[in-house]
Amino acid sequence: MFALRDSLKSEHLNWSDPNPFVWTGLRCDTRSHRVTRIEIGNRGISRTLTCDLRNLSSLAVFDVMGNNLTGKIPSLAGLKSLERVLVNDNSHVLFNVSGNKLTGIIPESIFKLSSLSYVGLGNNLLQGPKPGLLPEHDRFDRRCVNNFCLDVPGAPCDMRVNALLLTVEGFGFPVVFSESWKGNDPCNGMWIGITCTGADVTVINFKGMGLTGVITPSFVLLKDLMVINLSHKNLTGFIPQELTRLSKLKTLDVSYNQLDGQVPDFRTNVVDTTGNPVPRPIPGSIGPSAGKIVGSVIGGNVSLLLLIGFAIFLCGKITIDGKSES
Repeated sequence: MFALRDSLKSEHLNWSDPNPFVWTGLRCDTRSHRVTRIEIGNRGISRTLTCDLRNLSSLAVFDVMGNNLTGKIPSLAGLKSLERVLVNDNSHVLFNVSGNKLTGIIPESIFKLSSLSYVGLGNNLLQGPKPGLLPEHDRFDRRCVNNFCLDVPGAPCDMRVNALLLTVEGFGFPVVFSESWKGNDPCNGMWIGITCTGADVTVINFKGMGLTGVITPSFVLLKDLMVINLSHKNLTGFIPQELTRLSKLKTLDVSYNQLDGQVPDFRTNVVDTTGNPVPRPIPGSIGPSAGKIVGSVIGGNVSLLLLIGFAIFLCGKITIDGKSES
């Protein structure tokens, strides 16, 4: 619960007491001392949901509808042991996050909870395939607005769509992509940052979009990529080794981020790490640090040759002088 409080950081919740059992919108089992219900809908809450939500093993009702939550829906894989509770004299286990600005792909773990009887996901910015109605769920709310790739429940997305969604997962599924990336064809000219040659995605240009997060290996799923521009952001971590398998890649621009670590061995002049705090280039990279390393080596060798030449000159002069005196 403390992780959820910290992820929401809302002034609209009276969650300052060190004892979560007295927090508004919460109900707990007095015998097990576990949280069973979280009902904090329509309270003007923003920010994101914590992945630690899955640790609330007795949670039966989760209602945050009508807020301004962003980010992806966390995995609920740890909630398989949910106990049913009585709601309006019926047996229901409820998960309702409708009416927010949640993005990303709906985690499969939601539909693996056999005791979950109501799922409310409507009026968000969710992407990926539109979930089908599973027989173990009494009610599933699929109302608009969401940006599923197809309107047919359960129909799979185009493999290019899946690959692109996985590439932005490392950035936290920003809202800008959910608002722009609509439909099942990323080469229709409407997807921000995407350029195609025919039906092949060849350029990804996210330059200066203010993204944060890490670079995922999922770019390698788009085998026809020639240009990846992730420059002028706040990306951290390192460049995945898997990106070296993109045989058509001519430019990987990750300049002016916060990347560190060893740069994978790309072909010559493919990757640009300029402006990162601790770039450690190896052959196949460009940038000022690479120039400094090469310059230092060349400068050191020149200095050594000059020193050796001067020593030889002195020895020769001493020998000649010695012979002339004899």
